[in-house]
Amino acid sequence: MISKRVERSLEIASKIGPDAAIGAYQYFFVRMPIRERRLCLDEISDAWRTWRFDTAAGRLIDTLHFYLHVPFCSHRCSYCVYYSLASPEPAMVSAWFERLERELPFWAEMVESGPLSTMYIGGGTPTVLEVEDLRRLLGMVRSNFRVRPGGERSFECNPLTATDDKAAVFREAGFNRVSFGIQNMHPEVLRGVNRGYQTVARTDETFRIMHDAGFHINIDLIQGLPGEPPDSIKESMRWVFERRPAEITLHRLLPTTPSGILDRSTRKPLKDVALDIGDLAASSGYSVMIFDTVIKLISLSGSPHRDLLADEAAALRQSCGPDAGLCFYSDVPDEPSSVLAIGPDSRSQVLGGLRYRMDRYEPGLPFDGHASIAVGHGISRRDAQSQFVVGGLCRRRAVDLQAFQAAFGEPLEAVFGDSMRDALDAGLLVREGDLLSHASQDWVTRFGAEMLFVSDQAISAADEFKQRYVNNNPGAVGLVVSAGPTRFTVKVFRGLDDARAACRAGDYAFVVPSSPDEGARDVRALGGLFARFFERVVRVDNPDSLDALVSALLTRGSGIRLVASADSVLNGAVMKVERLEQP
Repeated sequence: MISKRVERSLEIASKIGPDAAIGAYQYFFVRMPIRERRLCLDEISDAWRTWRFDTAAGRLIDTLHFYLHVPFCSHRCSYCVYYSLASPEPAMVSAWFERLERELPFWAEMVESGPLSTMYIGGGTPTVLEVEDLRRLLGMVRSNFRVRPGGERSFECNPLTATDDKAAVFREAGFNRVSFGIQNMHPEVLRGVNRGYQTVARTDETFRIMHDAGFHINIDLIQGLPGEPPDSIKESMRWVFERRPAEITLHRLLPTTPSGILDRSTRKPLKDVALDIGDLAASSGYSVMIFDTVIKLISLSGSPHRDLLADEAAALRQSCGPDAGLCFYSDVPDEPSSVLAIGPDSRSQVLGGLRYRMDRYEPGLPFDGHASIAVGHGISRRDAQSQFVVGGLCRRRAVDLQAFQAAFGEPLEAVFGDSMRDALDAGLLVREGDLLSHASQDWVTRFGAEMLFVSDQAISAADEFKQRYVNNNPGAVGLVVSAGPTRFTVKVFRGLDDARAACRAGDYAFVVPSSPDEGARDVRALGGLFARFFERVVRVDNPDSLDALVSALLTRGSGIRLVASADSVLNGAVMKVERLEQP
C-alpha cells in the first residue's frame, strides 16, 4: 500500500532527475543558501542555557566538542583561509590573554564547565606561543572546564615552532594527539607558498619530538599547490609513510584560497588522487578513505612508538567494556553533538538551537558579553532530528534507532512514526533489528524515501531556491578586474549550480573563464584580494539581485588601494572593476 505522501515524494524525486543522485541530505540541507543574521552574545547565551537544560533532562545528547582558536602564527602561508596574525607583537598577545581571562569563564558558565567530550587547540599555530604562555593558556582552559576521559584532546603545531618543552606542556595538560601540516616536501612548492623555512631536517625533528612525547600523530598534506610537479604529492606521501604517523589527511587546495583562486591547473578530483596513491598506500600499510573534501589514510599496523590516544582507548575498553569507543573531535560532526568554539572566525553549533560563526575580530578586542560579533542561523530540535535521519540514510544507507534515542531522548517512531510506517509499507525501507535501511539501489527511489523525513518547509525552500536561482538565473555578468598592469576577467552569477565556482558568498559566486600562467604571481594575488572583497560586499550589502551585486562591485571595487606583499607590484596599486565588453 503506497500512501499519498510516498507518491508525492517519489513524484518530486523523479522530477528532480539527476540531482537525486546527490541524496536528500545534500539537496535539502547542504547546498541550500543559509539566511544568516547578526547575533549578539545574549541570544547565543540563551541557546546554550536551553541546551544545558535539555541535556540535563535527557532530551538531548550531551556530547560537547571544544575548540580554542590561537589567532597567531610565525609566517602567513599564502594558501591559508583561517584567521591569524603573523609574528604578533607582545602587546597583542597580552591583550588576547586579557580577553580570555574574561571570555573563558563566561562560556564555562553557559555550559556549566562541560564536561567536554573532546578538546582541540588550533589556529593559527598554538606552538608559536612561548612555553610559559602555553602553560598559562592551557591552565586557564583546565581551570574553567572539566574534561571527561575517553576523548580526543588534540593540538596543532608547526615544524618551525615545535620544541620538546612545548610538547611536554601539552602532554602535562592531558593532550593525546597532535596534528601538523607539512603540505608538501618539494622545496620549490614550499617556497612558493611562503613555507621556505620547512626543511627536511626540521620536519624530521618535529616527528622525533612528537613521537618521543607519545602523541598520536596526524600529518596534513595539500594537493594542488601552485607549481606542484605531477608526482610531488606521491613523493611527499612516500616520505611521510616512512615516518609512520598514525594518520595522514590529504586536503585538496580550495579554489577560494589566495594562491588557488586562479591557479587551479594542478588540482585533481580526489578520486583521481586516491587512485594515484592507492598502491603506494597499500604497500606502506595504510587504508585509504575518500570523503567530500579530504582523503584520510590510517595506519593498519598502528604506530611503532607509544601512542597516548591508543592508550586511552585501551583504558576505556578496560573500564567500560570491549565495545566502548573514543569520542573524536569534529567541528562539523556527523553525529548529533554540540561544538563550543572560542576565538575569531570560529564556528559553533548548539544542538537543537543555533549554528553561528564569530566575526574576525582583533584578538585583543576587550570582551563584552553583550556584543554583536557573530552571524548564524537557528536550527530547531526537529531540524536536527531530520538531519540525523536523512544524513544517516544518505551517508551510511541506514539509521540506527538506538542512536537516535540516545541523541534525542525519544524513539524515532515518536517523531517520524507516519514517515517510517509509510516507507516500510511501500517497501522503500526495511527494518532489521535497530537498523532502518534503504531497500533499493535506485537513486530516485532512495531520494523519495529520504524525503519522507524532510519537513514541508525545507521542501518548499528548496523548490523556491531552484525556481529563483537556477531555473530563472538571468545569466552571468562578465567583469574585468585590474590593478596597474595586472588584470583578469571573472563571470559573476547568482545560484549555486556551477561547480566551477572559484569563490562563493551567500547566493552568489564567480568563475574565472581561463587560468593564467603558473608564474603569474601578481594575477593570483589580485585574485585572492578580489575574492575577499567579493565576499565582503555580499555579506555587508546583502544584495537582492545580481544587478545589485554587480552595481556594488563596480562602484565600491574601483579606487581601493591594495596592500599586498612588499615585493609585489600590487602593493599600493589601485584596483579597478569594469564591465567586460562583449565582442
